[in-house]
This record gives sequence, structure tokens and C-alpha cells, in this order.
Amino acid sequence: MNLDLYNAKQKLYGLKATVKGYPEIKAKVKAATNLDPWGPTQAQMVEICEACNNYENKRIVMKALWKRVTQTQNKDWPHVYKALAIFEHLLLHGPFSIQDEIKEQLYNLRTLHDFHYVDEKGQDKGLAIREKSKKIVEWVGDAALLQEERNKSAALQSKYVGISGTGDTRDISHVGGGSHGSSGGMGGMVERATHPQYERTFSNITPTVPSTTTNYAAANDVAALAADEDYVRQ
Repeated sequence: MNLDLYNAKQKLYGLKATVKGYPEIKAKVKAATNLDPWGPTQAQMVEICEACNNYENKRIVMKALWKRVTQTQNKDWPHVYKALAIFEHLLLHGPFSIQDEIKEQLYNLRTLHDFHYVDEKGQDKGLAIREKSKKIVEWVGDAALLQEERNKSAALQSKYVGISGTGDTRDISHVGGGSHGSSGGMGGMVERATHPQYERTFSNITPTVPSTTTNYAAANDVAALAADEDYVRQ
């Protein structure tokens, strides 16, 4: 990825937010969950996570993320994928109250278990979203499991502190990778790339760890994002 282009776009997002009067943290969430074929970066997620230690900032962050999850057309799947990546990071590193707030919105996460979008190349972009939403639902439903995952992530975080770099700007354009008609879990109705209508299938729906604040923006959070690497590289 061209870092000069990336930095220029970040400045542009900031300028647009200023013109529209967005709170600063809302602008950062929108930038971290945009349609660019990369991100969210590790630095972005760390900054958003630290902002959530403030109640008002957390309220703004959660509202913006849920909007991405619930009001996005399937063709704009990166909005949803990136929002889930940030939810995952917040569960592992943010205030423990995040778990309860996400638990209150499990209905919205469970609708993503049937998220489908097949692009013009026949790649199922919904695969990563389905898997990530299931993981988050599992974590918030099992406090012991979430505690274990937080402990693992904290240990890995400590191991990788000090690694230099500009942050995680990996390409997500190849997220998914399973072809339509393959054995990649393509059951049910599929929204093709040429179909602009927003559709989601609703089925099978049934209605403290201290905050860790450290400077690890340059570190790779292996625990939180290891699964993503498989999707990205396919």
C-alpha cells in the first residue's frame, strides 16, 4: 500500500469531519471503517480503544460502529468487516463494560451469521464477516472464554511491544476468497455484486478485567487478528 496515499486520505477524512462538525472520535471511527481496501490499522484501533476509557467517547464510538453494522448495504461489506475488527479489539483490550454493551446488541450480530456478498470475481466477501460475528457472539456469551482471550492477547502484546513500524495497513481486498458454488459455506440466498439491493437473511435469532493502556500501536496483535490473515491472503 502507498503510505503517502494513505496519509493523504487520513488528512482528507479529518478535513471532511471538521467541515461536517463531527466529534473528533467519530471522525476517527469513520476513517477506520471506510471502504479503502486496507485497515483498520493497529494504530487506529489502539487510539479508538483508548478513547473508550471516556464514557462520552465510548458512547460515540459504539453508536458509530453499530451504524456501520446495521445500516450498510452488503456491497459495502468493508464497513461491516472493519467495524467487527474494532469490536474484536475492544473486547480484547478495552474497558470490560464493552462486553455488556455488545451483549445488548447480539441480535444485530446474529443477523451477520447469514451475511452474503459475492463479488464480480465470484469471491464470497461475507465469509470473514460471518466467522468474525460468530466469534464475537461466542466471546460475549462466555465471560471465562473472553477472560482467557484477553490474557492471551495481553501476553502477546507484551511480547511484541517495541516492534517498529507504521502500523497494520494490510490489503483486505481479498477478504473471503471462497468462490460461489464452492464448499466455502455458501448456503442460502446470495447477493451478487450486480445486485444493489440491501438484503440480509434473519434466521435462528433468539432475543472485571482492568483496562490495559499501553503504547503498542506498532505491534501486531496476533491474538485479535490472526484469523484475519487467513482471509486476507486467500
